[in-house]
Amino acid sequence: MNMSKKNSKVNKTAKQVVKAEEILVETKTETKAETKAETETKTTTENVSAPSKNNHGPKQEKLHLIKRYSIISGYVIVTCLILMAMYKVVDNIEDITGAIVKGFNWIMILLKPVTAGFIFAYLIYPLMKKIEGLLKKIGPLKHKDKTVRKLAVLILSLVVVAIISLIISALVISITKGIRYTKDIDFQKLTVTVAEGYDTLYNELVEKLERMNISSNNLDAIIDEAVDRLGDVVKHVTSGMLKSVGNITGAFTVVIITIVFTIYFLLDGENLLNYWKRALKAVLPKKHVAFLSEFVHDADTVFSGYIRGQVIDAILMGVSVTVAFSIVNIKYAALIGLLTGVGNLVPYFGPILGYGSTIIVGIATADYKHMIIALIVLCVIQFIDGNIVNPMLLGNQIQIHPLLVVLSLFIGGKLSGIVGMLFAVPCGALVKVWFDKFVKYMEKRKKIKQA
Repeated sequence: MNMSKKNSKVNKTAKQVVKAEEILVETKTETKAETKAETETKTTTENVSAPSKNNHGPKQEKLHLIKRYSIISGYVIVTCLILMAMYKVVDNIEDITGAIVKGFNWIMILLKPVTAGFIFAYLIYPLMKKIEGLLKKIGPLKHKDKTVRKLAVLILSLVVVAIISLIISALVISITKGIRYTKDIDFQKLTVTVAEGYDTLYNELVEKLERMNISSNNLDAIIDEAVDRLGDVVKHVTSGMLKSVGNITGAFTVVIITIVFTIYFLLDGENLLNYWKRALKAVLPKKHVAFLSEFVHDADTVFSGYIRGQVIDAILMGVSVTVAFSIVNIKYAALIGLLTGVGNLVPYFGPILGYGSTIIVGIATADYKHMIIALIVLCVIQFIDGNIVNPMLLGNQIQIHPLLVVLSLFIGGKLSGIVGMLFAVPCGALVKVWFDKFVKYMEKRKKIKQA
């Protein structure tokens, strides 16, 4: 009984296991079928969508080609336009250069009164500050800075006008006396005297040349060349004077505008300077601002020391020559003094103009005795000025070798004529200062590398 029960249980369990295996096999079969169906569906979908992709491909490629050729066409058109512009520029280079030069000249004409006003304001600024300091000591004006500045500018303007009026008056008086004196001169006799003196000098030179076995033809050639050169100079000066007379109205306008700018820079120059300092600090890096500040400081030191010193020296020289020549009764004393003073603004030119104008006046008036006295007086004044007055005024502001002075004057004269020569020496001194700084920097750098 027990055995039969056990067998029946085993059979029953075996049947359940077989049934479970069948269910598992069916489940796997269904899963495979579902997976296969999904794969077929996906494949079908891809096959369906593939033709649509193939249909959009040619359109995109066509658009890409159109875009590419459009860019190339644009480059070609721009290149052609540039080449055409370059051809036009080369073909009309003279007209374009002329237009640029005219534009530059027009800008320079506009900047002339501004530059001149700045220079005059820069030169007389220290004098204005001294007047301002004296006015501030007055009780009611102690804390009124704007009023004090306006009064200082007004007083300084009146002083400058008074000085200019005195110079013009002295010149007019001197020239008037000279004209009165020329009425008493026998010009016919003077012409004969000059001609005889020329013949005597020529004969003496010919004799000396013959003693040295040199032909007098060389002397004739030199004299002819000198006469031609002198004629060219006279012609050039005369044409320049005629042009100057024709431009009196324009010159007067420039003078008025220059005065306006000078007064403006004196009144509001400090505020303008502070504004540009703030603008540069906002725009430029700190390193560049420091470099510019150092450069401006050096330029101010050199230019203020030299130009102001030379201007004061020129005024003293002109006044000294005028007074001394008036004492010894030299004709055209004020004119010679003015020329000597103006010449003193440029190194080595003061003595040339002083001695030259004195000799010319002496020969023209046939007053050789007073001419010799005038030359001796001028020599003494020049000696005192060159060895005492000028070094005291300039001090240690300018330390520059005479060869560099001559080179600076030559370059300045070539670039800008007389104006260039006026500023040539301080520019040369500034270049020397920065070259010395560069040398020191390179020496310091070399020592650091070696260490």
